[in-house]
Amino acid sequence: MHVQQHPLSATLPVIKRSAIPLSGYVYQNLVGLRLLCDWLDDPGLYDWVQFEADHDEFPKGLDDIVAQRRDGTLVLLQVKFTVNAQDASNALTWDWLLTRKPRGRSLLQKWCDGLFDIAPERVHTAALFTNRVPSREFEATIDASLLRVKLESVDAAVFTKILEQLGGEDRAKAFFERFEFRHSYQGAEALERTVVDRFIPRHGDRTGWLALFREAIDWAVRVNCPPPHGRITLDFLRGTIDVRRPRPLEQ
Repeated sequence: MHVQQHPLSATLPVIKRSAIPLSGYVYQNLVGLRLLCDWLDDPGLYDWVQFEADHDEFPKGLDDIVAQRRDGTLVLLQVKFTVNAQDASNALTWDWLLTRKPRGRSLLQKWCDGLFDIAPERVHTAALFTNRVPSREFEATIDASLLRVKLESVDAAVFTKILEQLGGEDRAKAFFERFEFRHSYQGAEALERTVVDRFIPRHGDRTGWLALFREAIDWAVRVNCPPPHGRITLDFLRGTIDVRRPRPLEQ
């Protein structure tokens, strides 16, 4: 998870400068809670879900939210939040995706390297989840139905830089055929309202939601939480939201 920091202006939400990173972590957790609502809607969807997966088996750069589906394939979500998505300087652009420090890697390089660290047949979904709005240039390269970049639509200069960073045309094509750009999502307050409205009353009451929201903080920040491997099971999830039902014992 990464939060873009910019000088506050009159157009920005009222978020304290020092709290900008925290707002990003809250947003990331809400994305995870949204996925948990999908699971509660369809109990057969996943075997387990993990927030901030930090085990070596998962690629760095695609580990904000990880879920294993019942067929053994993985959903890998990387969350990027900006406090003012309407500011053009915070847009989803090629420059933002390709910028790197002299000895560092760009976002695209990190995601590409991470995706190729896992066997293709093991990956069901790999995606960026962001409230950033694409620039006109970037949006023109996106297949609106698949949410994937059409590499043949990319500007020649950008195309050259992509090939240089991702290691050639074959590798770049394979990456963009598998990676989704889920852009223009709601800000944190709107996303929270949406998730709460999905949760209440279908899956629990306000007390259950608050218990889940609080527990999700531990899942994101504590090592191997819930024990033993940091993987949220359906029984553990249901025990968390139902205050009348004892949760499975932590081993």
